[in-house]
Amino acid sequence: MNDVIGQAMSALIPVERSAVNWFADTAYCAGSRPARAVRRFRDELMVKVQAVDVGAIEAVRAAVEERMLWAQAKIARYERLRSRLLNGHSEEEYLALAERVGPYLTLMRGLAFERENHQWGEWALAVLNRRSAATT
Repeated sequence: MNDVIGQAMSALIPVERSAVNWFADTAYCAGSRPARAVRRFRDELMVKVQAVDVGAIEAVRAAVEERMLWAQAKIARYERLRSRLLNGHSEEEYLALAERVGPYLTLMRGLAFERENHQWGEWALAVLNRRSAATT
């Protein structure tokens, strides 16, 4: 199975590598360091999704569902943390009066990221389900 996925991915990797190289050469993280670490980042779920057409669709579905569960758990945790940070104040009040806003801004980015991960998972599962229904 891994050989099949590896063979399917090998045709796509040069294009992806080119895009990542461009990003790493032109983009900067934290305003001062080149984003070279991007080259080492590899999301195993995205590798599985990329090769879904030649692999086990049920394994991909299960991996997407698992990622959605992780996202839901993080969303719940981040919402609890947000509530503690706001401590009964509105977001506007907090941002105007808090000594530090960096942690809140970071938290809100993480919350948006996990919400988008969950939304993408729902969409991806719907696509896979429609394709499966069309072929049966």
